[in-house]
This record gives sequence, C-alpha cells and structure tokens, in this order.
Amino acid sequence: MIKNDLSSQLFQGDLRSEDLPSDKLNTITVYNSGTDDKNISFNVRDFSTKYSYLLEFDYKYFYGNSPVIDFVQFSSRSFISDNIEKLDNSLDWKHMSFLFNPFKIDSELQVNLKVPGSASGDSSKTFIENSFYLSTRTKAFKCTRFSIS
Repeated sequence: MIKNDLSSQLFQGDLRSEDLPSDKLNTITVYNSGTDDKNISFNVRDFSTKYSYLLEFDYKYFYGNSPVIDFVQFSSRSFISDNIEKLDNSLDWKHMSFLFNPFKIDSELQVNLKVPGSASGDSSKTFIENSFYLSTRTKAFKCTRFSIS
C-alpha cells in the first residue's frame, strides 16, 4: 500500500493552535465553521476498473457534523456512480475501511472528503491520521493531488 502525505491539507479555519493536533505533519484537521460544505478531492492515478479499491484511515470525531467519504466514478461524458460513506461520531480513535467496486466502464475515480456546513453556524472538527491508503489486492495506487473547495 502507498501512503500519501496529506499534511498540507488542513481545514483549520479559525481554530486556535491548542485545538490543532500535536502531530500536524501526520494528521489532517477536518474543521468547518461555516455554512458551506468543504471538500478535498483526490483523483486516482492509473485507475482501472479491473480492481477493487480499499480506502483506510484512522479518525477521531470531536464535535459537529461528521465528515463524509464520497467515491465518484465518472467518464468524460457522464456520471457513473456515487458511493457515500458517513463517518460515525466516534469520540475515540477508530479505524475505518471502505471497499469500492467500480462498474466495468472506461472511466475515472475521484475520492472526496466532505465536511458539511451547518446552517446554525455550529463548528465541526475531526482528526484523520495514518493518511489515506488506496489500494487493490494486487496493485497499489496513489491518490494524486486534488483541489480544496
């Protein structure tokens, strides 16, 4: 499996330094204090529909809306599938793994980490560690870089 360094991908917003993780290089701070959703998108390099993809990471929920993992399979002409997995509100560190089985259509795969906004203005905070792993049983793939919106 290939580990990606996502230390530069932080939804820090207006968090105080004492509210950030002690290990900022290996922890994604998922924070949203606004009404709009936040999103990090990972495009899977060398995506092949021959393989199943496993996404694994550890996380700890603190408060607010839980992040959502969204697997989006698409082609240049159309949207193919959208698998959404919501993280539990686990106050202890929890290991998560999600298996994605693509449709056998010439396409691409994007994995999104979404943080829903809150109409009431409440904040949301979750830490994610051990980065994301995206692999198959026979071949490992990197998540390429991505955009924050």
